[in-house]
Amino acid sequence: FYAVNISEGGIYLTAKDPFPLGSEVKVTLHLDDGKTLTLDTSVVYIKGLYGDLFKNPPGMALKFKNLTDEESLMLKNYVRKLIAEDLLDSQEEVVIEK
Repeated sequence: FYAVNISEGGIYLTAKDPFPLGSEVKVTLHLDDGKTLTLDTSVVYIKGLYGDLFKNPPGMALKFKNLTDEESLMLKNYVRKLIAEDLLDSQEEVVIEK
């Protein structure tokens, strides 16, 4: 699955055939330091193929559950790093000539 959005509370994955609401799903995130973080989630929202494609593609929203303090901290750091990279990537260098 391809992740479209992620936060400290959950993740939205694209899927042509999303799992049913309430499904329990294990999600593994590959962190930059070579470690992996495997989290328990449950499907809290699904969007079919014929929904509003301009908001989110077809898929499912998964809520992270039962996080330990260590997992919560690792996830928080992962999300913050992604946000920081996105901010840096979106900045353009502007050359001002005098």
